[in-house]
Amino acid sequence: MGGYAAAGLLAYIVISKYQHHLPLYRLETMSIQWGAQLSRKSMADWIRLVSDWVEPIYKLMLCELLAGHYLQCDETPVKFLDPDEKGHRAIQGYLWVVSTPGGDVVFDWRLTRRHGELTTLLTDDYAGLLQSDGYEAYASYAEVHPAVTWLGCWAHARRYFFEAQGDNPRITQAALRLIGRMYRREREWDEQNLTAEQRGLERAKPEGLARTMNSLKRLAVWARQRIRPKSPLGKACDYLLGQWAPLSAHLNHGVSRLDNNLVENAIRPSCIGKKNWLFIGHPDAGQRSAILYSLIVSCQRHGKGPAGLPQGHPHPAPSPDQSGRPAPAHPAPLAAQRVVVGLPLGAYCDVSMSTSETSLRYSAMPPS
Repeated sequence: MGGYAAAGLLAYIVISKYQHHLPLYRLETMSIQWGAQLSRKSMADWIRLVSDWVEPIYKLMLCELLAGHYLQCDETPVKFLDPDEKGHRAIQGYLWVVSTPGGDVVFDWRLTRRHGELTTLLTDDYAGLLQSDGYEAYASYAEVHPAVTWLGCWAHARRYFFEAQGDNPRITQAALRLIGRMYRREREWDEQNLTAEQRGLERAKPEGLARTMNSLKRLAVWARQRIRPKSPLGKACDYLLGQWAPLSAHLNHGVSRLDNNLVENAIRPSCIGKKNWLFIGHPDAGQRSAILYSLIVSCQRHGKGPAGLPQGHPHPAPSPDQSGRPAPAHPAPLAAQRVVVGLPLGAYCDVSMSTSETSLRYSAMPPS
């Protein structure tokens, strides 16, 4: 593996790259100042090791999300280097993201953005609500899976009108006021701690969201007949009317949020990171990044940030051999044994694995 590493050092490297967005070449330069230079090759090997350790947790997180009935999805482009590509130029891959409000966030690495990638990620067994932007892959998935209801994102619809304010201020501001009215009602219901069932009933009332949505649709239809189709306002109206079915579907589902902002915010760390490390060095490294981003972003969402250097280490811990030197940091087999994993952000998980069952439990403190 290129050296021996304590769990604290492994956690520091993972956090530095995936939470603080430091590329490995910069960590290599920083390590010289510590008096113990770490090569990029060793750190890359250790990152692979950590991702192997926590992959069972990652898989459980994804299974738990798919077992629910409300998913928010998005995808973001990430460049990667393919050794088989002529000229060794960077080509584009994608991190697909699935989550649910208040739940874990799971990233998945794919080489393309083809519609079929979503089917292999969500499988054919998912049943429930699927919320996204207007990318056709999500509509196609819902169309061939009758148990799935596609929900739209009102933040995207609002953004089009916001960017069209210079085109026709009177119409765009009227549309923005109507959308703002819907969000005010949602905030009021949040403050009242309404259940999903109660929120659904309130939304469907004329004084809830139904009347406001109908007014907005009429405004868009009226404006669309009087403006240039390729103008910013024309594009805003086209998006709203083209997405009307998934946007208005929120009236029938009180559990949903009006927009996809939560999952878009979860993607933000990877977007900041790729501005620093520029690309993923190999196609196989993409999934390792997806696994580690999933755990770090999920821990952040659950409020489990680091307090100084993270503590805890994988057990069974490496033990000295007969010469007194520490044993290599190889992952212990997970099958048919209990493993305690100290997550990079200080959140601990108990992972019990056997041939008959797999379970996961989060706890704020490591087991004694």
